[in-house]
Amino acid sequence: MEIRNAVNRWLIGEALDQANGNISHAAERLGGARARIRKRWAAARTLPGNAMVTRFAKIRSSTAPPSPDELRALGTFRAVYEAVDRWLLTNALEQESGNVTKVAERLGTSRRLIRTLRERFGLGE
Repeated sequence: MEIRNAVNRWLIGEALDQANGNISHAAERLGGARARIRKRWAAARTLPGNAMVTRFAKIRSSTAPPSPDELRALGTFRAVYEAVDRWLLTNALEQESGNVTKVAERLGTSRRLIRTLRERFGLGE
């Protein structure tokens, strides 16, 4: 998903800045393997700066997205992704009146993943 690449660009870029460009230290800070961090960083750097905005511009949120400070405090990739995914899914489901098919189309993913995430986050039927 484009939003994950945008999150990767921000999160890995910040970790690399704090680690003075050392991928091993950045991976340790983020709780991930060096190879995975390198792969995600390579994918994130190839995106145009506004890639996330194009797909998600239509989402009018009734709740504010997690702030960079809130995400920074979470620390690990898993926790950051979960916070972003929860916010994105909650708002997409709200806009599409709970229609999983439309949400999956909007977010560019499968209905199965939407149902799994909805169950994991306790967002009901």
